[in-house]
Amino acid sequence: MGLNKNLEKGLSLEINSKLENVSLIGSEIKKICQDLHLSTIETYEIELCVIEACTNVIRHAYKEKPENILRVTVKLKNRHKLIFKIYDCGDSMDPQYLYRSEPNISKFSEGGRGLLIITKLMDEVNYETKDKKNILTMIKNITPSI
Repeated sequence: MGLNKNLEKGLSLEINSKLENVSLIGSEIKKICQDLHLSTIETYEIELCVIEACTNVIRHAYKEKPENILRVTVKLKNRHKLIFKIYDCGDSMDPQYLYRSEPNISKFSEGGRGLLIITKLMDEVNYETKDKKNILTMIKNITPSI
């Protein structure tokens, strides 16, 4: 079964909440994008957003406590939408942080720029807390050559 079929069903990746484990998620996301024959720029942007989201969970939701689990799911919908979901059970975020519209990135603290990057590079971003789980959904419209 090819990557396309696996992604249509969805893939799940889990790491222990240590910052050094985020690169493992990044490597897998990069491989997926390359297997879909996405451009180098699109691959980089997607990998950056997923890494930033995972880093935010570890730093802010889990306060860098390593005994927690962070899960990332990836699904390809209709061959043109990559859907990433980041799940955690840590402290929730105020969803208003996703919808700031300040055009001057230098006005954000270093910690606030990641969310701005995510909302600028992804086509859709949503955050919710459901059954004590935080879920960040990021959707990127793509044109794979598979």
